[in-house]
Amino acid sequence: MRPVWQLAFALGLALLAAMPAASQDPLAVVNGEGITRDALVHRLIDLGTAGQAQLEEMINEALLFQAAQEKGITASDEEIDARAAGIEEKLASEERFKAYLADQGVTHEGFRHKLRVKLLVEKLLSEKATVTDEEVKNAYDENKASFEAPETATLRMILTKTKEQADEAMKRLDAGENFADVAKELSINAFTAERGGLMLRPVSRANLRSPALVEAAFTTEVGKYAQPVETPDGYYIFKVEARTAATSKSFDDVKEAIRAELQEMKLQSAWVAWLEDARKQASIERKWQP
Repeated sequence: MRPVWQLAFALGLALLAAMPAASQDPLAVVNGEGITRDALVHRLIDLGTAGQAQLEEMINEALLFQAAQEKGITASDEEIDARAAGIEEKLASEERFKAYLADQGVTHEGFRHKLRVKLLVEKLLSEKATVTDEEVKNAYDENKASFEAPETATLRMILTKTKEQADEAMKRLDAGENFADVAKELSINAFTAERGGLMLRPVSRANLRSPALVEAAFTTEVGKYAQPVETPDGYYIFKVEARTAATSKSFDDVKEAIRAELQEMKLQSAWVAWLEDARKQASIERKWQP
């Protein structure tokens, strides 16, 4: 996620685009005293900390657009539409797309501008972002563990300080009381107790501190609760809400995703190198400094 100051700055510039064009037209009037567009620009840029970074980004884009024009490279509206549609489709809902734009710190128009820049970079430097089948396979083999997910259990828990308290909890559970209600009353773990004993996220065997806890979590029938397990923290009683089997993605399952990631990494490296060289060769005269 981008820093808050970057979001505020980018959104501020986006808002300026929709404001009155005349620099001295007031944007607001306070007790007869106007606040002009120029004053707001001064606050956002000259008095801000992000203005220089934004200027350098615009210089980078100017160099890119000039190089693309020289080589006859374009990014059509149709290509931008297709790329945007693909992203919106992956996000699956308008709300998530709006959240994505907010996270990027751009309006819809700014989003399309970023896509245009991205497409031009890809076309300009495509030869430097080629990924071989061997590179993809090596990346899979070197990171195979990241494509595996262990068996997990979704648990509710009751934690008591003493065996007597654990026995009391078991007596009430055996009598048919709701596990969540007993957890709220008797568990000394305040965070899970207020959630009816429900642990925040599913756990794997590696998340549990002792073989006895692992056995309770992974051999107890789903929907049932285990006998109390003594630990240095106290006595745990687990109820198993659900379990998911371990999974492992094959090379064929992930090879295209790996290829895309490697291409993006190479493209970013090539873009940084290209910019460094382009800036050295360009005539850049900065008329403003913060």
